[in-house]
Amino acid sequence: MAERAKKKKRNPIVAYFKPFGLRQLSALMLIAGIITAFVGIIIAFNTFNNWVAIIGAIVIGVAALVGIYYCLSFILKKDVNKRDPEYRSAIVSMCFLGALLLLAVLGVVAGLIW
Repeated sequence: MAERAKKKKRNPIVAYFKPFGLRQLSALMLIAGIITAFVGIIIAFNTFNNWVAIIGAIVIGVAALVGIYYCLSFILKKDVNKRDPEYRSAIVSMCFLGALLLLAVLGVVAGLIW
């Protein structure tokens, strides 16, 4: 019987942030923007001051733009295989981030109007 080489278990969070780049930056900005927008919505219901929610929507919009840029730079590579799962994931992520960008712009506009 051949001995199996024991694999060292890696923390999934460390594995995700090991090659730190645009994807990880976009994820961190999205988390910060969602928390800021949520806190801003709670503050807006109590004090009718919605600037924190507007700032959260702006951060979400910028994070979505960074994510879209990352996905487009991956999709437009010349040597990428169209059947690659990462290629398909980039297309799905770009669609999701585009919808998130639209919601962020609508949130900023609605926050400025009301």
